[in-house]
Amino acid sequence: MHSTDLLQFVAAHGYAALALILATGLIGLPVPDEVLLTFAGFLTWQGIVHLPGTAASAFLGSCSGITLSYIMGRGVFRRIADRVLRRAMESGKFARATRWMDQYGGWALFFAYFFPGIRHVAAYVAGVGRMAFRRFAKWAYAGAALWVLTFLFLGRWLGPRWHVVERWMHHWTLWAAVALVAVTAIGLWWLRRSRPVRNRS
Repeated sequence: MHSTDLLQFVAAHGYAALALILATGLIGLPVPDEVLLTFAGFLTWQGIVHLPGTAASAFLGSCSGITLSYIMGRGVFRRIADRVLRRAMESGKFARATRWMDQYGGWALFFAYFFPGIRHVAAYVAGVGRMAFRRFAKWAYAGAALWVLTFLFLGRWLGPRWHVVERWMHHWTLWAAVALVAVTAIGLWWLRRSRPVRNRS
């Protein structure tokens, strides 16, 4: 579905449509989340929908999507990781990665919303790493609230000029992709560097 169709769908069906689309977007489907939230903020500026209801539905949709991603990561994706990364687990690398997630994963979840691509995998990684649900919920839901309110109020502030966000996001998405590649490369380098030295004697 084209982004224009999504915006028209939200304008026509309101809160439920906004929650549903954001939920599917955070699971990983190609949805222009920030554009959608900014447009919803514009609709509150127009008075078509109310800000409290819009914020609540957007927050609920975001939390639903990221929670489902976490559950999937902890379930089917964890089983896949157990098989694919068996050697890494035997050498202790996966355990170190899990400890890193326990220490810093909360902040990563909190800020991941503002990086397209990264936010779509953060919850899966948290699930695979078996982050405790209470810890996951605290950081993920707080991040969702900040992310939702940021773009809703941006849409209200821009008013009829809300379209500029779509142009901004093209550049921001490019830099986010570069950051994702860089982080992945650093992670692979770190895993390779931390490989235990075998005793050749």
